[in-house]
Amino acid sequence: AFNISGVSSVMATLWGISDESSKKIMKNYYQFLKSGMTKDLALQQAQLTFLKDPKISSPAFRLPVYWAAWIPLGDQRGLPSPSPAVPWYYLAAGLLLLAWLGYRRFRG
Repeated sequence: AFNISGVSSVMATLWGISDESSKKIMKNYYQFLKSGMTKDLALQQAQLTFLKDPKISSPAFRLPVYWAAWIPLGDQRGLPSPSPAVPWYYLAAGLLLLAWLGYRRFRG
């Protein structure tokens, strides 16, 4: 259904998991994804971080039932690169140039 509606990828779980562990894994997943990783690699790194960082998970939460259910489906490419923003001074210089050209053209 997602594919037919145009969604290129979905992050799903194979079974119901804890909201607490989901929140921690997904927070790291999106940070890794924003850093340029592909979706599958970002998920892997988020899960490894969840397992290794004692500030994020306790030994009880390191059981696979809390982190191993996540699977990426569909297109695994990373996020598209954002288009670079045009600095304001380029826009200002362009407007001044247009105003100057208009003035010279219609001045007589």
